[in-house]
Amino acid sequence: MAKGKGKEDMAKDDKAANQAQTGAALPLFYRKPRPLDVRTHGGKKLKREANFSFARGTNSVPINAVEFPLIQRTYPIVFSGEETPVPLAVMGLRNSENLFVDEKGGWTPTAYVPAYVRRYPFIFMEGPGGLQFILCIDEDSGFLTEGDGNILFEPDGKASALVQNALNFCSAFQGNHVQTREFGEALKKHNLLVENQANATIAGVEKVSLGGFKIIDEQRFNALPNEVFLEWRAKGWLHLVYSHLMSMANWAGLVDHAARRKKAA
Repeated sequence: MAKGKGKEDMAKDDKAANQAQTGAALPLFYRKPRPLDVRTHGGKKLKREANFSFARGTNSVPINAVEFPLIQRTYPIVFSGEETPVPLAVMGLRNSENLFVDEKGGWTPTAYVPAYVRRYPFIFMEGPGGLQFILCIDEDSGFLTEGDGNILFEPDGKASALVQNALNFCSAFQGNHVQTREFGEALKKHNLLVENQANATIAGVEKVSLGGFKIIDEQRFNALPNEVFLEWRAKGWLHLVYSHLMSMANWAGLVDHAARRKKAA
């Protein structure tokens, strides 16, 4: 299923189609994305129960700018060290650890689930010629079944409501991604990001250190020229900076969460 592009920059998103063909690294979680097609998936269904086991082995996921107000309530927001910085929600203090997914694949009920996670197993991939995005599904997700589940296609071959909702969700995610890239490029342009490291002691015994990410330097942000500040206010970026800065208080919450899990083990 395809959807036309709205902006040229959208071509910089997941690029999963080319990656799948060349063997390059796929986006986080995805192992075998394939275009959703009635000839291939007409008899398939999506399992009804929500299960986040696929996200249990990662300590951070990409987020979009529109999510910052919700993310900052629970997770620290940091930025990757890539050419264009990507905002990330930190969910664990160790590599391959997500403190918000339990052994049964359930997400902590009171915690917001990022859109990147909720999108899975669907994803947009760039079609031939780069003129369209194609809705794909990860065939290695373990979510597909021929038994009980929600249908992907109606008996007449039309996309089900589930697939239409996935198409709309991925389209909105893609648009938000473009806006988020613009914010990341501005942070880099004005040299606001600095390397950082989180050090913590869990349950008074285990010392952990997490690095490889960047945060906004508050002093550099406060020193921005007035015209830049006003530009960012007009674009709605100021609340993104403040959400990020406030989210730093959530490191303590991660330490407490890790201590409770360690005690319960």
